Amino acid sequence: AKLGAALYWVRSLVNPLVEAPYSMFSEDMSIIVLLHGTEIVTLATKNEARYTEVVQRMRYYASIGVKFKVCGLALQDYHYTASDMHDFVEVTPSAITELMHWQNRGYALITPQILEKKFSIDTIR
Repeated sequence: AKLGAALYWVRSLVNPLVEAPYSMFSEDMSIIVLLHGTEIVTLATKNEARYTEVVQRMRYYASIGVKFKVCGLALQDYHYTASDMHDFVEVTPSAITELMHWQNRGYALITPQILEKKFSIDTIR
């Protein structure tokens, strides 16, 4: 339910990087989204109809170079295999090992904080 909001973090990172003052090309960015919990159900092809909007957004970001990776251990826990995943998803042996691997290569960890919106913007103005 919160994956859509988490993808706004990707947008908040990618969109400013392709505009001034950064003006990066998508191939110059190296962004990895690592999924390892209940959210992996959205990546199963059999669930695409239920999660169409989120999958389309992930597919768009994947097309501009964002890598989506899923924990192989979590796949086992949820009784999925790599072949159950969308074609833009890469399976890694373990999320924690993958995280350590990339952090040792200088990548920063950004963990989305998903807050629930209780009031509309107009209500709090």
